[in-house]
Amino acid sequence: MTHTSDVARSLKVAVIGARGIGRHQARWFHEAGCAVTALYGTTPASAAAAGEAVRSLIPFEGQVFHEWDRFIAEADFDLCTVCSPAERHVENVVALARAGKHILCEKPLTWNWTQSASSMLAGGREIVAVYREAGVIAAMNAQYPAALTGFVELHRRACGGSPSFDDLHFEMRTRGKPRSPHGAAEVWVDLGPHPLAFLDAVAP
Repeated sequence: MTHTSDVARSLKVAVIGARGIGRHQARWFHEAGCAVTALYGTTPASAAAAGEAVRSLIPFEGQVFHEWDRFIAEADFDLCTVCSPAERHVENVVALARAGKHILCEKPLTWNWTQSASSMLAGGREIVAVYREAGVIAAMNAQYPAALTGFVELHRRACGGSPSFDDLHFEMRTRGKPRSPHGAAEVWVDLGPHPLAFLDAVAP
């Protein structure tokens, strides 16, 4: 029998976009027992900054890339966590899947302020089609559903039985300022996948 910790220790993980949330994901994978072996940044400066950010959190001795083709061809990893800006997700994850890499993509799976809704939906469908064709394991990182198992167990101990959901109310706030001129709409794009993922877990 193979335990989760044994699987984690055998995984080599790469991070795209390790200056922001990516550096924390690198730490979480490291703490789970994975080997963080590669980082990718879009420029020499951003790649170097990503390396410094990750080294401040874990003993990272892997490779740092700023050329995409070299990263795909030469980096040694099994799984990649994609923390690039949302408008880069489609090209990043499609290339990774075609290279046979397993993928954890930050939410939203696809978003681009300059594209129409139909174009973004087409990008999402392309991602799913390539995932299936490549046969890789792929997921979008929206953490809230992870709390559902604990909540159900807490409810069972406190009240007996499993909870039923008649309605769902979320109040979500962000402490950061919008990083673009889109204001509150940007906050919804960033945070909206969390309650939607939770709702999907509660009532698939």
